[in-house]
Amino acid sequence: MNFLKRRHAIVAGAGRTGFSVAKMLEKAGYSVTLIEIEQHVRDNLDPGFEGQKLIGDAADLDTYKNCDIKNADLIIVSTGNENRNCLVSQAVRYLYPEAEVFAIIDDPGLKEILVHQKCHVFSPAVLAAEAIFKCGIADIPGGCGR
Repeated sequence: MNFLKRRHAIVAGAGRTGFSVAKMLEKAGYSVTLIEIEQHVRDNLDPGFEGQKLIGDAADLDTYKNCDIKNADLIIVSTGNENRNCLVSQAVRYLYPEAEVFAIIDDPGLKEILVHQKCHVFSPAVLAAEAIFKCGIADIPGGCGR
């Protein structure tokens, strides 16, 4: 095992969630490739982001040939469309089983499909509800307190 290898992440979708994750990963030392289908979104990203920015369709598997997917440790799918996130997550999980795949999904049915395929699934609605609940109850561990 090469401990000096820089970890690589691919983030599909440069909206608020995808771009926030990309910046966090970059700050943590990952090389990051960000895939975005909309040119104007990509052009308006924070200029401090040093990762690779690709214009491409996350659902087109040819897009991934340009972003070193064979060496990706993490693939985060956050396109803003749950059906597309599910489709892309399934495809990259099948084609690149060694990478950890994360998807942003709220739909319980889609979540079940992806969990069954060993993808990590995060629901913004559930995460927000959990945070609100913790902040509203000061005596539970991790609560916000007052």
